[in-house]
Amino acid sequence: MKILSQEEARDELDGYMNTIADAIERAVSEANTQAKPHNTKRTRAELVRDQAVQNLKEEFTNTSGVTVLEKDNTVLFRFGESIIARVKKLDKNFNASYNHTPSSRDYTSQNYELFGEEHKLTSVHIGYVLDGFGVSISNMAIVCPVNKGKRYTWIIPIDGSTTMTGSLSFPNGPTDADTNADDRFKVKTYSDDESEVNENQTQHEDKKKQTDGRLRIKSKLQKGESQNGRTSEGGA
Repeated sequence: MKILSQEEARDELDGYMNTIADAIERAVSEANTQAKPHNTKRTRAELVRDQAVQNLKEEFTNTSGVTVLEKDNTVLFRFGESIIARVKKLDKNFNASYNHTPSSRDYTSQNYELFGEEHKLTSVHIGYVLDGFGVSISNMAIVCPVNKGKRYTWIIPIDGSTTMTGSLSFPNGPTDADTNADDRFKVKTYSDDESEVNENQTQHEDKKKQTDGRLRIKSKLQKGESQNGRTSEGGA
């Protein structure tokens, strides 16, 4: 089965976009309530994702045209006869992190088979982008990944929420020649381990900056006290 075009996918998903947007927005609010002050950005992101999945399950369990499934410990949403979707956190460039399992590689390469069905569904991410603090939504979009998630075929804004201009799309899905030639379709992906390393490195750098700042303040205070001492001695 060919990858759905952007317009075909939009037609299939159009009636569900507001429900998806509402479920994700509520997930962020609910995650903020659950989060603890000491939680890392990654922990907060996991709270948002888990709550978004739960909200979507509740919304779509008895919705005509949508089937809620679970495979490989992942909750999936099947829309009609042509689209399978899962919830993913994205960065501001719509990059996602992946566990590089055979199932994940198949999903992000458009080779995903659902319970032995002969035809393959177009696999997409129900994606959301958090702000720099991880406490509010910046963008939401449906993303169609290809080539193990290193590129995407198209992006559809959810409920007009994204600030993207234009579309990244091939009418019948990209060929290898298309995606290799067009840098717009290349995205940087991270494994979950790499994401954690990047976050830990950022936290370390932030702590170092704070420590350096305190040391500079202390040094200035000590210099001030030393100068005051010399002034007092000279006056005596």
